[in-house]
Amino acid sequence: MTKKNKNPYNKDTNNSKGFVNKSNTQNNNQQDGFNESVNRALNQTKDNINRSIQQSRNQIPHYNYIVNNHQVQTLQAVKEITENYIESQKTIIRSIQSAWSPHQQNFNTSLNA
Repeated sequence: MTKKNKNPYNKDTNNSKGFVNKSNTQNNNQQDGFNESVNRALNQTKDNINRSIQQSRNQIPHYNYIVNNHQVQTLQAVKEITENYIESQKTIIRSIQSAWSPHQQNFNTSLNA
């Protein structure tokens, strides 16, 4: 018959191993829960970004229409400004020519006389 060692420093480690295993299991479950939360948050962020990009893509035709409309209005304004400028230059030239014409006729008459 063998005697059990009654040394107080030689404790049964089965209880401590059970505690460690239970603690490791809880830590693993917490880690898994944390990982799931992080993955869920990242997936939601990815979905939100994709939704925002799609909404922006849907707005492109509207923005193109606005920009094109603005460009057409700008070109029309430039056309009107240049046409008015050219007409005013024509008017100024005709005015100068009509004012200068009598002086030019007098000069030509004096040369021919």
